[in-house]
Amino acid sequence: MSPADERSGVPVALCADDYAISPGVDDGILALAETGRITAFSCMTASPRWPAAAGRMKPLSGTVDVGLHFVLTQLSPLGPMPSLAPDGRFPQLGTLSTQAVMRRLAPGEIEAELGRQIDAFAEAAGRLPDFLDGHHHVHELPGVRDVVARVWKARVPAGWIRNTATAPARIFSRGVAMPRAALIAAFGWAAKRAWRAAGIPTNADFSGVRNFDERQPYRALMQRFLRNAEPGLLIMCHPGKPETDDTLASIDYVAGARVDEYGYLSGADFSADLEAAGCRLVRLSSFAAR
Repeated sequence: MSPADERSGVPVALCADDYAISPGVDDGILALAETGRITAFSCMTASPRWPAAAGRMKPLSGTVDVGLHFVLTQLSPLGPMPSLAPDGRFPQLGTLSTQAVMRRLAPGEIEAELGRQIDAFAEAAGRLPDFLDGHHHVHELPGVRDVVARVWKARVPAGWIRNTATAPARIFSRGVAMPRAALIAAFGWAAKRAWRAAGIPTNADFSGVRNFDERQPYRALMQRFLRNAEPGLLIMCHPGKPETDDTLASIDYVAGARVDEYGYLSGADFSADLEAAGCRLVRLSSFAAR
């Protein structure tokens, strides 16, 4: 079932994260986008690999939503951030989250870095991103989300933002990584109010949260992610092909799970599961416009 030729079923979007983090991830995402197995992917413009990776995705222009994966963890900022990254390296997620909840982030630094990452996207891709999400969902943290709403509305007025809000009943019915999914959803509900106040469109529902150490195969997880889907659901995924070196493994604990996700999403079982769930893949940009 492809987004181009199937009009029956519940319209849902499938978004792959972390484009430009490594060669294997890039290869997997591009292969899935070319075959219509994903309808969006988001790009880490803070990655030193970004300029070269941007050139590879240009043939896909207009066929898939391509967004900015806003980074405030794991990598290095594109400019000086003396408060958040005094040593030139973003903090770990736990440190960033603590600073955010305690309202210790410097809004001016966040705003400047978001502007730099948007500029890096536009310079290399030759256009603005279709949407924004956050690496480790940092775009929804206190002290970050209001900055994101203001800057995004001014810089990319036609773009949408990914939101992680979902109802507790849906988290329970899906039964995947429930404590983690509940925490992410809680930040999502607060952020959704910021997006709405700024008049920024977003997805209607969200799924795809996992712990990456589940014993069941990814197919079983996806079947749960698709359960009781409503129009405008966005499912997050992290696919990738096998890596040629250990670079990604040194910074990314989900490297092994990426290959499993890619294998499933590129195979026949995924199409069968979409059909069984009564769903079809769409670009959220196109769906929202209709």
